[in-house]
Amino acid sequence: MIQRVFLVLLLCAFGFACGDDDSSDVTTVDSGGDGDGDGDGDGAVTLSGDVQPIFDASCASVACHDSQNPAQGLDLSSGASQAALVGVNSTASACSDEVLVVAGDSSSSYLLDKIDGTQACGSPMPISGSPLSMAQRQLIADWIDAGAPNN
Repeated sequence: MIQRVFLVLLLCAFGFACGDDDSSDVTTVDSGGDGDGDGDGDGAVTLSGDVQPIFDASCASVACHDSQNPAQGLDLSSGASQAALVGVNSTASACSDEVLVVAGDSSSSYLLDKIDGTQACGSPMPISGSPLSMAQRQLIADWIDAGAPNN
């Protein structure tokens, strides 16, 4: 435990000493240098380069929202996630009027309520593992606000 605390303190001190003032914790590598994580240099958030890797790591696992037996019928695996989310209502009967992703309007998209834990029905997502980081949540919101394209 002491070693872990020391390591965290050391890493924090190293970050401050190097002048790292970027508080984001995006887990993707952006070889394009535009900050969106897809490596193409255009600045646009994409489903395949930015959002799908988040779904793959946190949502589309076995016994959750995978293609084999998706929970609540929601398949968030690669190639299926956009059609399963955009313009689709929640399958929870008490929240069937909630649209999972309203293209162009992240503030009206129930998916972000589920991620934020402010949902009216069911459990916050992801249900197991760590919650999404603010940077991951923002990538999803940016993708939705860009029209949630299948790109």
